[in-house]
Amino acid sequence: MFSVSGITLIGEHIAREGMQFVFNGGAPECRECKLKIACLNLEPGQHYRVAEVRPKHHDECVIHEGGVRIVRVEEITHRRAVRRKQALEGSIITPDERSCPVIGCPSYRLCFPLGIGKAKHKVLRDLGPVKCAIGEELRLIEV
Repeated sequence: MFSVSGITLIGEHIAREGMQFVFNGGAPECRECKLKIACLNLEPGQHYRVAEVRPKHHDECVIHEGGVRIVRVEEITHRRAVRRKQALEGSIITPDERSCPVIGCPSYRLCFPLGIGKAKHKVLRDLGPVKCAIGEELRLIEV
């Protein structure tokens, strides 16, 4: 469930192998920072996992008390159920607004996953059909 990797800087306090985080973009204080190119090179809204912590440390950070550390991160992919028409590999989608009255359905968390929101996603793979308690034609995708 990990894909593309890259090098970035993150706060010393979270620079631990296996640590997962969501990159929310830069803070206003980052505009003048000389390290911003290395820190702000991730995709906003994307989930990442720290794959490797490098020994290089930088003290000059107005956001992270204790400075930042160089790390290699990997994007975390997610699975979710969407309507069949949205399951086209390579497409960029915003999942349809829908609701489901069957909260106990085994597929409920695939349809309404926690932590990935309603933002746009790239469909990496169509993993096949998903059983739906209310009869919708759903596909499981990896984003």
